[in-house]
Amino acid sequence: MSIRSANNSPIFPVRPRAPGGAPIQRASSICQTRAPFPLFAAGLVGKDALGGAILADCRKHRIDAKCLRAVGRCATSYPDVMTEESTGRRTFFHLREVRTRFGAARIWI
Repeated sequence: MSIRSANNSPIFPVRPRAPGGAPIQRASSICQTRAPFPLFAAGLVGKDALGGAILADCRKHRIDAKCLRAVGRCATSYPDVMTEESTGRRTFFHLREVRTRFGAARIWI
């Protein structure tokens, strides 16, 4: 799939969104290698579809998510990444939302 301009030529492809950012993706990858140690996730997600996908991914890969909380009235943070086809240069546009509420005091162990 791609987003198209008014004359129907492709502007850039749209790729499926993977749940979570680098930390949760790395934890999922480590779990798939059957690591002999437990992994846990700490942070905040919104009570939205993306936050639900991250929590489901933790359950699927047996990542301890007791320190990963879903909060209302805030969207799960994510970046949109735009890539120039000719140069490969990337520009990131961040929706920070729930990330702005997270800090060390929010980790419940």
